[in-house]
Amino acid sequence: MALLGTSLPSRVMRLRGGCARNAAPSSEVIVVVGIPRWRRGPRAGGLVFPFVIGLVIVLGPGITPASAMFSEGQWLNSGGAARTPSMPAFVSVGSHQYRVVRGEDGRLWASHNNGPAILMPDAQTGVGPEIVAAGGRVVAFHTGTNGYVYYSFLQNTEGTSWTPWTQVPAYADTVNSVQATVVDGLDVVLLVTQRDGSPAMQTMRLWDQSPDFDGSWTRNTNGRFNSAVDITAREIMDSRGNPTLETEIIFEGRGMDNRVWYSAVPLRDFASARFSQLPGDGVCDLTPAIGRGGLPDRFVTDPNDPNFRSQQEFSLACISPNDGNVWINRSTDNGNSWSGWNRTTDGAGPSNASPSIHSDGANIYAALSWNGNRDGRYPNHAIVEKRI
Repeated sequence: MALLGTSLPSRVMRLRGGCARNAAPSSEVIVVVGIPRWRRGPRAGGLVFPFVIGLVIVLGPGITPASAMFSEGQWLNSGGAARTPSMPAFVSVGSHQYRVVRGEDGRLWASHNNGPAILMPDAQTGVGPEIVAAGGRVVAFHTGTNGYVYYSFLQNTEGTSWTPWTQVPAYADTVNSVQATVVDGLDVVLLVTQRDGSPAMQTMRLWDQSPDFDGSWTRNTNGRFNSAVDITAREIMDSRGNPTLETEIIFEGRGMDNRVWYSAVPLRDFASARFSQLPGDGVCDLTPAIGRGGLPDRFVTDPNDPNFRSQQEFSLACISPNDGNVWINRSTDNGNSWSGWNRTTDGAGPSNASPSIHSDGANIYAALSWNGNRDGRYPNHAIVEKRI
């Protein structure tokens, strides 16, 4: 297993095809985009998440993150009897965790704190959904069978009530999963891979909790990807490790050569961004996943806040085309250097679908649609996850 370089490569090139190496995955990355800072509201001992129907979730004053020394957990069937053939999507808001998955019937199902799955408003999709928390609301997204992207807002803490699916403006022209990240606390950046392989982006703004969209998808024609592109964000640090009060979006995807490619640009330069390959000569199947620790919707700037350290920890995950198992790559320095690709402990994690990465603030988790035909420890398509 080759290790990645100690810093993101400076070499920038136009993303095109190539050849895959006959080895387990060892090259994945991130794309980065600059964004305005989170606008802080008043805090009195906790973060308040008011929902549109008047529901207010009051969170504790903070989550104590785990040590930067990663300690993996065991693979656990967190979905119970629920099944999904696609990547599961999670978001944690204080003590509340919400999961949205595509069922084996192609419909969307939601659950709260690993409780029973509840059928969401009627919709059909052929790929996994997405879910984020922003602007005091929890919102789910999915790609429709018609190539448009749709959204639905959670209306109660139990996860049993959701608004009808509403179409995001403009044709997304995609058959892949939509991915999202939150910046500035109120802005949700949506990312899709269009049918020609080009990444495209649109922002949903939740000012006054009402969604406002760009109205069109901004395309980048410098890169081509053969699967969905995943996205997260990080806070830019200066040479002394202090926050600069600026944010970057990190997005990465599998190129036509099955390696992972990334770009680092301000959001305004998304359309002209060029892509670089992370060193390592590894290959990945399906969509590689990326996620970070810390609070899901914003960054903290106080080095004494335990979330400050946690938000600089990132994990990447992908399924190897060589063995069909998940491989993990980690960073503890805000994505500047990476550990290299390794199998998970507690046995391999087999899947025929893309993995997903999520965090509860204190820990980062990898989640899978379990391939029970290769490993009978759990049923086929069980929702299985572990702390990584």
